[in-house]
Amino acid sequence: MEKFSAAHMNMVEMAQQKPTLNACVSQENTEQILWSGIGFLLKEHRLVCAVNEVAEVLVVPKITRIPGVQCWMQGVANVRGRLLPIVDLGLFLSKSVTVEPAPAQRLLVVEKGPICVGIIVDDVLGHQHCQTELWKPAEIKNAELLSYLAGEFSDSQGKLWYVFSMERLLANPQFLNAAL
Repeated sequence: MEKFSAAHMNMVEMAQQKPTLNACVSQENTEQILWSGIGFLLKEHRLVCAVNEVAEVLVVPKITRIPGVQCWMQGVANVRGRLLPIVDLGLFLSKSVTVEPAPAQRLLVVEKGPICVGIIVDDVLGHQHCQTELWKPAEIKNAELLSYLAGEFSDSQGKLWYVFSMERLLANPQFLNAAL
């Protein structure tokens, strides 16, 4: 019989425990479900999308430009042998030209059915959690962004977060048609 180290046993015990990432036990010992998302920056806005809408987060890879596409369609990149279309979300929403890529930019890889796309954002801010009953309807002056928002909430530090729906983005016919 194989012997396990104390560290291995602790990992096994932790793996067998009920997952607590999306649950928080209150003082009354009742369970409150928390919504979990991945926070990211887009211009001056703090956005967060559902964890299950993002397959992975990457440093922006080398992009090969392709002719005859919208300015927001940056090109394609080879990600572990997979050809991935790369979209600049800021350009798609604002339709304005941005400056050179910043070192903090990241790529959110989004997959839904047959669609797989890399979405460039200004920075990734980690996991964010909130009770969905604390969401309010999104109030923002940016009309292009508003149609992709499911709500807004303030975190424990009072920072405002907008809940961004990747599903709405991928359902937009304009987003799906990058050709000129």
